[in-house]
Amino acid sequence: MRNALLLVVLSAATSGCAARPVAPTTPLHYACDGADVVRAGDVLTVSSATAGDMRRGWADAEGEHFVLWPRATTVSSATEYVIPADRHLDAVARVWDTTQGTSPADWRLKTKGACRVRGGYSDVLAVFAGGGSLEDVATKLELADSNQARTLVRDAMIALQRRYYATR
Repeated sequence: MRNALLLVVLSAATSGCAARPVAPTTPLHYACDGADVVRAGDVLTVSSATAGDMRRGWADAEGEHFVLWPRATTVSSATEYVIPADRHLDAVARVWDTTQGTSPADWRLKTKGACRVRGGYSDVLAVFAGGGSLEDVATKLELADSNQARTLVRDAMIALQRRYYATR
């Protein structure tokens, strides 16, 4: 009987009924090379002359991709924002050269930059590594208390170590 129950549980766990990740309900604010980027649900709003609102394109292990596709044959670049699943990690902004074709397979990377999320790991580490206490982190980032700041500092350092050891 126990083996039958184990078989039912295992088959249910591997049945492929995984739900799509839920988009964050509170807006996330990023700073990207002079542009303000706001993620609200499945929409990314970029405050720059060439952008506007972008819808979520696809998701992979890197995160959720929002792309401002070239609108005309005279436009020679496409802008992509990759928002990671961890809401405290910085996003990535890429500008692609699209002169070789309209398919992403033909694109070549022109520039890549980081978009700093407000209240994320970069902000936490900047305050803490600069000599600030956990209370300073909580005050500056408007957190509930120093316990929440402690958790964010720990998670930020773990994320940084993972990134460091992944490059070795």
